[in-house]
Amino acid sequence: MTNLKWQIDTIRTILFFNNKIDFEKGVWSKAITGKDISNDLKQEENGIEQQYIEMTDLDHKRQFNLVFVKESNVIDLQDSFDKDNSVYSYDEIISYIKDFSERTKVVYQNFDNQIIRIGRVIELSLPLEEDISACQLLKNNISYFSNLDDDLSEVSFRVNKSSNCNKIKVNQVIHYAEGQKMLISFDPQMGAPKANVQKRLILNIDSNTDATHKSPLDVAELSEFLEESIVSIVKNGGVYASN
Repeated sequence: MTNLKWQIDTIRTILFFNNKIDFEKGVWSKAITGKDISNDLKQEENGIEQQYIEMTDLDHKRQFNLVFVKESNVIDLQDSFDKDNSVYSYDEIISYIKDFSERTKVVYQNFDNQIIRIGRVIELSLPLEEDISACQLLKNNISYFSNLDDDLSEVSFRVNKSSNCNKIKVNQVIHYAEGQKMLISFDPQMGAPKANVQKRLILNIDSNTDATHKSPLDVAELSEFLEESIVSIVKNGGVYASN
């Protein structure tokens, strides 16, 4: 078991609908957060709205985003931790996952006959020091990677362990990769924002119903199953729990 503490980047629920969504701007975000949206953004192509994003400040560290992809009939619900540089234990991460689940379920409770696919995702990251590579960090802290060669310098490791919930195939994807994160800070000497690019070890855990399933889902049951899948992986230190 690893004792690593991670920064949380995003916690997400992605809902795929089987037809046009009766979407009311501002309503769903407020139902989830209890607040009016802080900002919104439209992305258009040839004058036609393709994507609509609502942003709501939750506190000084977190922001809730609702992304509506009109053409694809997709709603992406996100807690973003872009302003949060804190590191969290696995128990603390699980607490944030459960809080997000409790707040967002108000949206999909009324759409059992329209949602044909659902994904639950969490992305975590760790800053990399100059003298420690992502491979070394994994090798030294997670027993699954203990046999990695010492001279490796890059990592991209992705595995999927499928399971079933009431005959619905569920993918449980774990992806470790080396990446970058842009940090924006205020430089008092320049009197302006300053961007810094930081190398990171990124852990993405994605539990989702398989894309081949096209009929309406029992969203409440499946969302809980997907959450338990992610919580199990987090609790086990970023790897699958042994059966």
